[in-house]
Amino acid sequence: MRSAKENYDMASMHDAKGEESEAIVFYEMAYKEIDKLSVEDQKGLLLGMGSTYRWINQLDKSEKVFKEAINRFPDSKEYIVFKSLTDLDLGFEKKAFSQILELLLNETQSEDILKYSRALKHQVELLKNQ
Repeated sequence: MRSAKENYDMASMHDAKGEESEAIVFYEMAYKEIDKLSVEDQKGLLLGMGSTYRWINQLDKSEKVFKEAINRFPDSKEYIVFKSLTDLDLGFEKKAFSQILELLLNETQSEDILKYSRALKHQVELLKNQ
């Protein structure tokens, strides 16, 4: 029986080769023991698994994984980006765009954008409520 780390490494190897159907089997096995992985591997596992579910059109599973990742690692902003891609594929274009726009506003240091933050934050709220 493989360890969580070995399953995660196998998943990553298959994923890198574009073998998503093979990768997801190993991601799922590693996920069963996610707490045995290092924090960095846990982050990679959730990102890889969520993204792979998206690629094999299991969008509900992808969304669930990214929601868990955001809850588990709220400071890791990459999950917001990838969840937005899943939301886009689910047909939630406004929700996806609002997430990306909100992330941009929270992360940017550009004064050219920040000077419009009030208007852009208002737009985020409008998009979230549609």
